[in-house]
Amino acid sequence: MKRILILCSLVFATTLAAQDATAILKKSEAYLRGAQSTAEVSITTVRPGWQRTMDAKLWNKGTDKSCILITGPKRDAGTVFMKNGEDIWNYVPAIKKLVALPAALVQNWMGTDISNDALINAGALTVDYTPEITGSKQVAGADCWVLELTPKPDAPVVWGKIIAYVDKDTYVQLGGEFYDEEEFLITEMQASELTNFDGRKLPKVIKMIPAEDPESYTEIRYSYVDFTTPIPDSFFTKANIKNVK
Repeated sequence: MKRILILCSLVFATTLAAQDATAILKKSEAYLRGAQSTAEVSITTVRPGWQRTMDAKLWNKGTDKSCILITGPKRDAGTVFMKNGEDIWNYVPAIKKLVALPAALVQNWMGTDISNDALINAGALTVDYTPEITGSKQVAGADCWVLELTPKPDAPVVWGKIIAYVDKDTYVQLGGEFYDEEEFLITEMQASELTNFDGRKLPKVIKMIPAEDPESYTEIRYSYVDFTTPIPDSFFTKANIKNVK
């Protein structure tokens, strides 16, 4: 009987920890994304001997709608990536071509160190992954929960595991590690320069660093974020993709 009680206690504690981890992750994502958001960013990819910068506008609504418009440089301006549910499209204005993309996108986005899965797919982590609290860690001077995220069965994702560092006070994710299916570290994420955007204190800079080449990186720098302007569902449609601006 005592063994049964101990086993029940362990099961209850494990279930409670999973629920707490899910609540933390949901709160972190809700704070970062809101119900909807519009943002303007510059994306700079740095390599030994050269670097390249793109400007873009980002739109997100809920957990399954997102859009990216490249606004510069001129040769890439007007390129659009859009997701609505399980549908993902890429529109290239120079050749007036619209291409359907697979839900699980393995390669990096536009030659950067950002995965297509993270930027275009933009699915909520709580939808695709099961989180677990595995400890605490000081990150950028803040006391953070360490969350280990494993993919749910049949989730259309490319990562075998994600480690997320979430600030216990603000619920802002200050860092992360992305592993492949064989648990090799592929990319690290660092967030910095917490700034007030539309009433929320969020990282102004997010840096993605490939594990095998730490001298290279891609930096996303936010200049504007709006959580209040409504975005109609019709914005995220195939019929509208050529009109995004």
